[in-house]
Amino acid sequence: MIKTKPKLFINQPSVTKTGEEESEIEKWAERHLVEILYSSAHQVLLGSILTLLIVASILSTKYSLIGISLLFSVGIGVAICRYTLSYTFELAPEKYSSRTWLNLWRATTFVSGLVYAGYVFFYLDSDPTFQILIICAVVGTMAATTSAYASDLLTCRLFMYPPATIMLAHFISAEGSSYLAMSSLFTFFLVIFLHSSWQINRVIVENIKLTYSLQYRATHDSLVGMLNRDEFEKIFKQRQALGRQSHALVFIDLDNFKSLNDTLGHQKGDEMLKQVGQIIKRSVRKEDAAARLGGDEFVVLLSPCTKSDSLRVANHILDSLQKSQLSLAEGVPRVGASIGISYSESGLEHFEELMRAADQACYEAKRTGKGRICVRDAGVAVESSNVLTSIRS
Repeated sequence: MIKTKPKLFINQPSVTKTGEEESEIEKWAERHLVEILYSSAHQVLLGSILTLLIVASILSTKYSLIGISLLFSVGIGVAICRYTLSYTFELAPEKYSSRTWLNLWRATTFVSGLVYAGYVFFYLDSDPTFQILIICAVVGTMAATTSAYASDLLTCRLFMYPPATIMLAHFISAEGSSYLAMSSLFTFFLVIFLHSSWQINRVIVENIKLTYSLQYRATHDSLVGMLNRDEFEKIFKQRQALGRQSHALVFIDLDNFKSLNDTLGHQKGDEMLKQVGQIIKRSVRKEDAAARLGGDEFVVLLSPCTKSDSLRVANHILDSLQKSQLSLAEGVPRVGASIGISYSESGLEHFEELMRAADQACYEAKRTGKGRICVRDAGVAVESSNVLTSIRS
């Protein structure tokens, strides 16, 4: 009977991810790792300061007060920097990129590890009793580091390596069988902690990615990587709950897509939809929401915005579709779009009402010749004079 090695994390579904989904998962995982490190930052910093105080008070009885004070000051300075970094992140997390915060945290962690290595260096010159104590302290610190920093392997190793290197160098250079035994034992502990941190990190990262992958698939269209209708409606209602602000729904219906799909097949049609999705996402602002409703229909929420803003975005989408030369074979009509915009000055209209108005405006744009934009105010009949049509050649 063949035994399989048990996995330490939940198996991810064997579904091929899109490149965009992979990118989003990596960004989200990194952000989540930052939040994990931040959540333990205050406890780690408090423990570091207490350790500095205890070790400095012990060393001050045996060594020069100037050298100990300098090392202690550096350690306190690093602790203050780390606390400032975590505090500013707490105040305004949206102002930090995950990569920037993580790199700063890693840098200060490494300096903290160097300070700890300096204390180890002082201790190793003391009597055997102190040396045994410092071995226990280093091993205990590595265990704590594995627990606190295992979510990011590099942070864990940057703190662990400096004191461990000093310790191993001392044991290897010292004479005597006892030092050889201690170096072997310490190496064993180091390997165990490194392997444990790797396993813990694997569990954390894989489950973070799995969580986001499931969340991403539940809220995004699997083909083009845009929001699906349910998530789009949820975002609309969240924006509306923030208060009265003008917004617009831009409803996009592709022209000539059915002919292309029937002539060249569904695979080419899917490629076309992906290209259109990219064009739409590049045409809107970061704070806007874009979704694929299904088939060849897309919608964008612009909030807050003016009526001229919505027209500018719609014209940009039409221009981009025209410049992209969306035609895959000779004789196949160029794929374009008709766009309907429903605009709400008060921001009080319901989602269904705005969607219905945008859909009707888009129908009007198609009826009058395709490749056009029709704008209407929410709650106003399409036949009224408030319908604005931008004719495009």
